[in-house]
Amino acid sequence: LFALENNRERLTQDHDHAQLLAEAIRQTGRLRLCPDQVDTNIVIFELPEDLGTAAQFVDRLREAGVGSLAIGAQQVRLVTHLDVSASQIATACEILRRLADS
Repeated sequence: LFALENNRERLTQDHDHAQLLAEAIRQTGRLRLCPDQVDTNIVIFELPEDLGTAAQFVDRLREAGVGSLAIGAQQVRLVTHLDVSASQIATACEILRRLADS
């Protein structure tokens, strides 16, 4: 609601950042977007069991500097917003690809 009332002009930037995260997830070949189409600043993905649980993956993301939330046994949610820069998104994409390959 705050973004709609105060930062409407820059919401497209958050959505563009979400698209970059979604594309990085697609590129891993191991993580799966849920749903495949990302239309907002919220990106949800599912990971295979051999990468551990969502909670474990969230811990690894946090240790690498990426905030996220486990929303199910194998599902993770990422959200882009005003406080996340383009360079931080690029780093998060790199980290997602690296952790998915481990």
